[in-house]
Amino acid sequence: MNIFEDIFFVLILAVVLLLPLGWWRIRARLKYLQKMARTNVLRRQQKMDGSQIYSSWIIDKSVKYLYFRRHKKAKKALAKLTGGRVNEAVDILRTKNGLLADLLLAHHCLAKSFTNLKKRKQIPYFQYHYAALRPLVAWQMFGVEQAQVWLEQMQQRKLHQIARAYNDYMQTHLCINSGDMQNAVQHLQRALKFFKKRGYVAEEAACYIKLAEIYRLCCMNDTAETMLDAAIKIYRLQGAVLHLSAAIASKGMLMLFEGRNEEAEAYYEQALLLAPTEKMQADIINQQALLELTSGKIDVALKKVRKTHRFYEKMHHNIGLAFCLQLEGQIFYEKMNYSKAVSSLQKAAELYLQQRNYTAYAESGYSTANALCKINKFAQAEKLSKQILNVLKKHKSGFHVANVYSLLGLINMENNNLSVAEKWLQKSLTLEQQSNRYTGAAADAVNLAITQQLRGNIEQAHTYSKQALEFAKKTEDNEFIELIKSKILH
Repeated sequence: MNIFEDIFFVLILAVVLLLPLGWWRIRARLKYLQKMARTNVLRRQQKMDGSQIYSSWIIDKSVKYLYFRRHKKAKKALAKLTGGRVNEAVDILRTKNGLLADLLLAHHCLAKSFTNLKKRKQIPYFQYHYAALRPLVAWQMFGVEQAQVWLEQMQQRKLHQIARAYNDYMQTHLCINSGDMQNAVQHLQRALKFFKKRGYVAEEAACYIKLAEIYRLCCMNDTAETMLDAAIKIYRLQGAVLHLSAAIASKGMLMLFEGRNEEAEAYYEQALLLAPTEKMQADIINQQALLELTSGKIDVALKKVRKTHRFYEKMHHNIGLAFCLQLEGQIFYEKMNYSKAVSSLQKAAELYLQQRNYTAYAESGYSTANALCKINKFAQAEKLSKQILNVLKKHKSGFHVANVYSLLGLINMENNNLSVAEKWLQKSLTLEQQSNRYTGAAADAVNLAITQQLRGNIEQAHTYSKQALEFAKKTEDNEFIELIKSKILH
């Protein structure tokens, strides 16, 4: 072997030994920049209005693209992105991967991102997995129907694991909206498992928040509290004060539902001190107003709601305004000012319908119909109730339709249309039994007993009375059981 062969051999050996080391350093540097970008984008979002999406995966992909580009603009954009600013990265990405660019843009300007995504008719095959994020953008824009359309277009076989995790997270929202809590939990658990494995802590916390919402709706409050505590811990470590404030406020809401009003008040005060934006402060003040209303401090509640009402109107923030009007309506209802209650609740229902939030629309519309009954406008209440049913036939929601059936039964009882009243009440009773909502089932059975008594069917009236008492006992609420005993035939 001559000297040239020796040199050549040494060079080859050096390349073989040093190449992995060089690649490891490149990879380590990339991972560091991706982590910086994820942290700083999240922290920068804390100063915004909270409507933006957040995806560690999209941020990572954007950093990786810019990292391997040599030109100065890419390097400058990479520096901005690692500092939490996305706009320059979006401009560079748009020439090569428009879908990725639009999804990165959604971290800063959601409305523009949503508009761009809606214009996009076809998605290249190599970009298809990014499409799993489109429904999340639509949902954040309150475009529920568009989110569902995009989700239904998803072909699971084309998605790799991380895209499926985001798809599962989005499916959860639709499941909750339609009242399918079992499937919602299954989707979330799959998404959570993958986000934890990937180290995507912001998404992990978002899963905990959603799980808390589901467990609260299912009256599993201890488990809901555990989920909120897990999210709060992550947000504290990440310095995500906007999300931290919202999570602590959610814990306040949980305490409110449990009747632990002093604890709820303490959590709301803590959340309000942390809230970094006026919008977040207004959202928390609305929740405080609900607490005051529950505590019987009606005038204090109204004062708080009027303050937030002015803010939402000034900001043209219709989502917050709708909830504000709904609260106002409930306050006026408690004050027995039913005409004002109708006015506020109708406006809330109209805004919710425009936003395609069909659950909130049905709740506000149902409350409006109740207030109309209080001022003897039964024909208007019946018309509105049937409008709600027509909307809910076309759109899924988490609203319990049995409430409307029961109200229609009561309206027809008031108008002495007993056979029609019986039809509606029986429909309500059937649904309440299927959902194990024994309080509603007991009330329906009592009203059916009354209709049968008025129609002269005493034996059938006694049968319904017996049913009502059986349902009441299943609630294990002694006060409610005694109330039902006072209403039934003996």
